Amino acid sequence: AGGGGKMFVPPFGVLPQEVTRDDLLELDIEQACGALDSLIGSSLLRCPNIHTCIIAQTPAATALSLTREGVPGVPAWPLEGGLLGEQALNALRGGAPVVCIPGLGLLAAGKDVDETYCSLWEVERISALVLNARQAGGGGA
Repeated sequence: AGGGGKMFVPPFGVLPQEVTRDDLLELDIEQACGALDSLIGSSLLRCPNIHTCIIAQTPAATALSLTREGVPGVPAWPLEGGLLGEQALNALRGGAPVVCIPGLGLLAAGKDVDETYCSLWEVERISALVLNARQAGGGGA
């Protein structure tokens, strides 16, 4: 069962710090990002508390801009501090409401106040975790 989340993408060529909620384009995950982002994004949307993913072209600036501006219906807070390593994977497994992977420019916003950050070197482990979860759940498209 899919989570039915939404994916928002800033339009190409707009400077991240100038992106506002009115600029965001709503897209399917496949249209919004590449294969790895898509794999992780769609898996994040299946986590219990996550209902929105935001793809940022320049992760830090766009994420800050979007958390400042806000996305309709999505509570958001300025991004600062966070978890790394095993804690991040455990939070992801437990359906952490907010997961930010700066290296991929992927921000998933949830309903509760909580943030998890993963550095680039986590991406392989996260995608492996995602694949394992998919195989265990038999997750078709």
